[in-house]
Amino acid sequence: MSHFIIRRQDDVIYMSGNSTYKWNIQPLDRVEASFQLYKFDRIAWLQTPFGMKIRDMCPVLFDEPQYWYKYWTKYITNKDDFKGKCPSPGVCLITYFTNHFP
Repeated sequence: MSHFIIRRQDDVIYMSGNSTYKWNIQPLDRVEASFQLYKFDRIAWLQTPFGMKIRDMCPVLFDEPQYWYKYWTKYITNKDDFKGKCPSPGVCLITYFTNHFP
């Protein structure tokens, strides 16, 4: 990622900039993704009930109802190049956004 800034002020996380993701995957590859949200409570990180596992992310990467769309793929400027399929090797996902999360 380049020209990408994450900063925290009080209880708000600010993210801004242009980020380029370079994927080295083949068109027929299946990309699996998962995340788990944790919260810091006094002295330890505790798991929250918020988590997700996506078995094949490429076909649903740009679906508006998906949770990540409004925070990530909505801001990819060249999404028409690979909507519905995984990016080919050497193709860049270019995003630009300024956002904050309270």
